[in-house]
Amino acid sequence: TWQQLQIPPGYMLNQGIMGNPYTTCDIGGFTSQTNALLLTRWYQAGVFLPIMRVHSTESATPHFPFLWEPAAANAMRDALNLRYQLIPALNSLAYRAATEGKLIMRPLMASFFADTNTHDLTSQWLPGGSPLGAPPLH
Repeated sequence: TWQQLQIPPGYMLNQGIMGNPYTTCDIGGFTSQTNALLLTRWYQAGVFLPIMRVHSTESATPHFPFLWEPAAANAMRDALNLRYQLIPALNSLAYRAATEGKLIMRPLMASFFADTNTHDLTSQWLPGGSPLGAPPLH
């Protein structure tokens, strides 16, 4: 559901602050029935997560791009291609997390604490510091 898509970023930001930077969620939801647009948004959000895992039960709507209509499959493929382009940067972030304790998903409040609007903001984050990760969650 759209509500399920909005929950994981906040959870993962909190996990990172608590010292667990290697966290993820199930792209598409684990037991959820989904539709093409919602699953595409899951893929787009997954691009900026520490670990991108497409995962579900057998009873859920399948989450693989090739099983969807061409427009949705192409949008999911574009998200995967962007993820592949980001792998060198994500590997560097993972290395810095392991060796220096740096965050992979940095909440905006960590960089802009004086701006109280960022304190509860979980729909945007800075992967390692930049660029801004702001996937469509609505």
